[in-house]
Amino acid sequence: MYFEEDQVIKALSPLLKKYRLGVILSENVNVPMIYEEKEKMINIKYQKKLEIINIDKPDEKLEYFYNVGASNQDLAKVKGSAETYATKYILSKFFLIRVIDENDPELTPPISHQKK
Repeated sequence: MYFEEDQVIKALSPLLKKYRLGVILSENVNVPMIYEEKEKMINIKYQKKLEIINIDKPDEKLEYFYNVGASNQDLAKVKGSAETYATKYILSKFFLIRVIDENDPELTPPISHQKK
């Protein structure tokens, strides 16, 4: 299913505010980035860290590590696409946020089920 990063953040922001939580996404500097070139594609793999912090008690936090990867022909785009996909999917899956794109053809009921 296709959705934008903004849709996830828009759904998540009120929950974070209500429960006084902060979210920090960063690269795990303890795990090296893997960079490979195969034929005309550039592949990268690395690890990121999601931190969820209690704003009132910053020592109370949860850390979660996850792997990120992407392929692209353009070196300038490969890391950006990895970041975009990783951010929207980790936030939507970790916080169980269902994001619906109304233009998604999978949301349209089959013709046999549509009103006539």
